[in-house]
Amino acid sequence: MFIGEVCDVGCSTGEFLDACGWFKKMRHGMEISAHARRIAESKGIDFSRNITTERDFFDVVVFRGTIQHVPEPFRYIRLAHRALKSGGHIAFLATPNTDSRPPSTRRLRSDPTGGSGSPNRQPREPARPAMSGRRRW
Repeated sequence: MFIGEVCDVGCSTGEFLDACGWFKKMRHGMEISAHARRIAESKGIDFSRNITTERDFFDVVVFRGTIQHVPEPFRYIRLAHRALKSGGHIAFLATPNTDSRPPSTRRLRSDPTGGSGSPNRQPREPARPAMSGRRRW
């Protein structure tokens, strides 16, 4: 069992915090889906405190496949940092490479059309490496 205040940003129904075995009284979440939020609340996830309302409160802030969906990702990272206690951690989990194409558009070795579905179309160029060269933020 994990102990410490945690905020799961985009917590959905709270399945991640359940699977981790996080101590129930210290689980906080943020979720835009009212349906998912009701389920999470029934599991003991608290929505009254989150990264937008707290300073120096959380031991861990988790972005589990959500950072690429928020409208201002760097603002959310700053809010998470502000909400952390000294020595706290921000975890980014299951965030995809935004420079790559979705799996449905990738060229399959067994598909001579390169995923285009048409033998007359040329295969797409391979996606560029995610971190090639120096990246400007």
